[in-house]
Amino acid sequence: MSIQDTRCPYTIQHLYTTSHSRTYLIREKDAFGEYPNIYVKVQLGTDGQQTDVIILSDSGTGLDVSIENDSIPSALVSNGSDARRTRPPKRWNIATFLELTLDPGHAAPYLVMTTHCHYDHICGIQHLLNAETDVTVLSSSYDKGFLTPWRNLQKHSLCDLNGLKAPKYDARFVDDAQRISYDPKGHGGPTDSSITVIHTPGHTPDSMSWYDHDTYTLCVGDMFYERESDETRSGSSGHWTREPPQPVIFTKDSNIVDWNASMHRLLDFVRYENRKLGTNSTHPPMASPGYRQNGQGIALDYTERATHDEEWSMITAVPSRRRVALCAGHVTIATDAEFALLNMLAFMLRIQLDQVPKKKVDDIEGNDDAWLWDDSLPSGPASSQSGATEVQFSVSAPWSVIHRVSSTDSTQNALPQPKSRNADFRSMVPRMSSAAYRSVGASSLKSNALASVSHSSVMADRPAVKVASIARKG
Repeated sequence: MSIQDTRCPYTIQHLYTTSHSRTYLIREKDAFGEYPNIYVKVQLGTDGQQTDVIILSDSGTGLDVSIENDSIPSALVSNGSDARRTRPPKRWNIATFLELTLDPGHAAPYLVMTTHCHYDHICGIQHLLNAETDVTVLSSSYDKGFLTPWRNLQKHSLCDLNGLKAPKYDARFVDDAQRISYDPKGHGGPTDSSITVIHTPGHTPDSMSWYDHDTYTLCVGDMFYERESDETRSGSSGHWTREPPQPVIFTKDSNIVDWNASMHRLLDFVRYENRKLGTNSTHPPMASPGYRQNGQGIALDYTERATHDEEWSMITAVPSRRRVALCAGHVTIATDAEFALLNMLAFMLRIQLDQVPKKKVDDIEGNDDAWLWDDSLPSGPASSQSGATEVQFSVSAPWSVIHRVSSTDSTQNALPQPKSRNADFRSMVPRMSSAAYRSVGASSLKSNALASVSHSSVMADRPAVKVASIARKG
C-alpha cells in the first residue's frame, strides 16, 4: 500500500498477513527529526458479527499539516493491483491518514498501545480523540505515578521541553506478561489481539514491549534500535531525503540498571520463543550481524559467513528456520531479535568499559554531561577502516545515567579491565564469564521479581486481559 502524494508526511507499507489480521508500518516525517515508526495491526472481524479492530503501537509526534487548497489534485492510493484516486484531506495527521488508507469513515474502534510516554510516541493520540472514534489507550502499570496525574505526563513526555501539550486520555494500565483481549462497545464480543505485553523499564519507567504471536514479532519501542537501515538511508523508499543516523537516547528519567535487566529478560524470552518455533517451518531470510566464539554459541542454527577465523569474530547469518523478528520505535523494522539483543548488550558493555569513541553533545534536557558514543567518530573502527566496519548502534545519554551502578552490586569486580583506552574489545569478551556479563547491575532493580522472572513465566497461560472501551477525557 502506498500514497502517491508528495505533500503527505507519512508512508505506509504492508508487513504481514495472517488468516485473521494484517500488519502495516507507518513512518512519519516530523518537524523534530524523530521519524517514528507506528505499527498498525488490523484485526479482522469474524462471522459477520464483529467489526474490524485497529491496534496501534504508538501514534507519532502529533504533527498536523495543513494543505488547504481548492486546487489540490487527487491522491493515488494503491494497494497491490488495487489503485484508486481520492481527494486528500485538508489536514494531514495520523487520524486523517488512517481514515484515507485503512479505516474509511473511522468505522473501526482503536486500541493504542503506548510503548512509552515520550512525545514522539503519544501526541498523535489527540488527533484520534478529536476524530470522535472509539479509542482505548494502554500503558504499563509498572510505575503509574510516572504518568499520572496529567502534569507528570506533561513533564515526563518531554512535551514541556518541546513546546507541546501532552494529550489528555484515561489510560488503561496493563500488568506485565498479559495477553490483550479487546472488547469495545458495540463490537459484538471480545477480540483476541494475539499480543502479549512485557514490562521493560529502563529507557523510561513506563517502557513496555509487546510480542505478536501471529507474526512472531517483538517490538521494543525505544529500548534500542539500529543507527541506520536501508529504509532510513533511502528516505523511506524515496519519499523524502536520507534520514540522519539515530542514536539510542537515554534521558535523566532513564535507568541503565533496569534497562540491562530488561534486555536480558527479553533475550531469555526470545531464545525461548525461538526454541518453540522449531525447525519445521520457513521464514523470510533476514541477514544480521552477530558474534561467535570458536564457531560455537548463537550461530549454531545458521549458515555462517565469516570473513576471518579469529577466536571472536563478526558474522553474517542467514536463518534456516523461523525465528523471532524485532522491530522498534525508530529505524529498525525487521531484524533477527536474538542477534540484535546480543549486539546491543555487547555495544553497551563496550561503552561502560570505555571502548567506544565519544564526544560531548547538547541535548534537549540541557544536561551538561550529555555524550554521544559512536564507532564512526574519529578513532573509531568505522573511521579508521574506510567502511570495513558497519556501525550498527550509537548511544546518546547523560554520563551519569550510562555509568550508574548500584553500590551494592559486587559483580562489577568480575568485569575484565581494559589494558588501555583503545584495547580491542573482541580480545576481552571471551574472558568474561557469562554470569558476570548477565548480572551487571541486576541487583538494584526496583523489583527483584522482575529480574528473576524467567522466559517461561512470560508465556504462562495467564488469563487474557479484557480491555473494554472507556470514556475519553476532554
